[in-house]
Amino acid sequence: DENYGFTEINTQFCDMVGYSREELLHMKMTFPKTLLFLFLAVAVTSASAQLLTVSNPFPTDTSSITITVDVNKGNRGLVNETGDVYVHTGVITNKSTGISNWRHVKFDQNFNQPNDALKATPLGNGKYSFTINNIRTYYGVPIEDTIRRIAILFRNANGSSVQRNSDASD
Repeated sequence: DENYGFTEINTQFCDMVGYSREELLHMKMTFPKTLLFLFLAVAVTSASAQLLTVSNPFPTDTSSITITVDVNKGNRGLVNETGDVYVHTGVITNKSTGISNWRHVKFDQNFNQPNDALKATPLGNGKYSFTINNIRTYYGVPIEDTIRRIAILFRNANGSSVQRNSDASD
């Protein structure tokens, strides 16, 4: 509605984002502070049978978020990985020219080099997580830019194996 609240919600959507219908109907969002991460949550939970899950489906630009990958889903690119797993991450903003135009890539990281600050935490059973504290600060996004989504790939140390969707998309 005009106050950025929900007016209609179906059961499948509630299941995808992990909130009850009543919680969503009473949830008010302040735009642009509340980012379009709802889209991220829906895309992540519906793509590749939950390849990625997020700890907070409604983060703001100053929220913390943990993203967890299940290497048994998607292309299974890291399913046989025995070494450390890292992320390659940036954001899509209002200044991005498209979904693949990552901005503010963390550490302007060389994809083929490990960086301990980008090491994912192993959780067991083929799952790894990565936590981002204060999204805007972490990526160094200027206040005048709108963060539209987090771009993240989980990969092995030298970048030769990457976890992707089952259709090989990021």
